[in-house]
This record gives sequence, C-alpha cells and structure tokens, in this order.
Amino acid sequence: MRLRAFFLVVVFALLAAGPLQAQCRVEGVVRSADGTPLANAEVQLSGGSYRQPVVTTTDANGQFAFEDVQAGIRVRLVAVQTGRIVARSYALVTLAVERVELDIPAVRTDLV
Repeated sequence: MRLRAFFLVVVFALLAAGPLQAQCRVEGVVRSADGTPLANAEVQLSGGSYRQPVVTTTDANGQFAFEDVQAGIRVRLVAVQTGRIVARSYALVTLAVERVELDIPAVRTDLV
C-alpha cells in the first residue's frame, strides 16, 4: 500500500511539473552605425514554433531580452525603427543565455 501511494505521488509530481524543456534567455544590444546604443527600438524574435514574432523594446542603453525561449531552435532577430527593418541577425539557441548583437550597417553614400 505504501509503495502504491509513493508511486502515485511521484506520478502526480511529474505530471504537475509539465514538460521538461530547457528555457533560455536571448539578449543583446542594438547599435547604430557609429556604435552608439539605439534606445526605444522594436526588436522582434521569430522562428521555431512561434506563429507570430515576439516583440520587445530596447531600453535607454539599447539592450533587449527575451525570456523563456525554447532551447535548440533557430531564431531570427530584427530591429525595427520607424516601421522598417534596420538590422537583423540569426542565432541557434543553445546556451542558457544566448547573446545576439544587432548592428545597424552604415549607409553607403559613394554609390550615388
């Protein structure tokens, strides 16, 4: 009887815990072409099982973070300013804290 009760407690605990999946944090900084941090830029994360991009905004230091990102997926990160993509990067999420830098490329003026 004791063994059966113990078994039921263990099964219940495992079911209550939910899926055993590692969750990661994806973070980084958005920088302009001259290297200064870009504040209040929209950053979108998409890929894997995300049907819609997850969106956050950079802080005053250009930093952003996404919590609870599934480990083992490839993600696309884009920085959006005034409605257009200004920087993008891709990452394979393999670390507990995956760091991704988004640098806005310099505009070439010598082509005109």
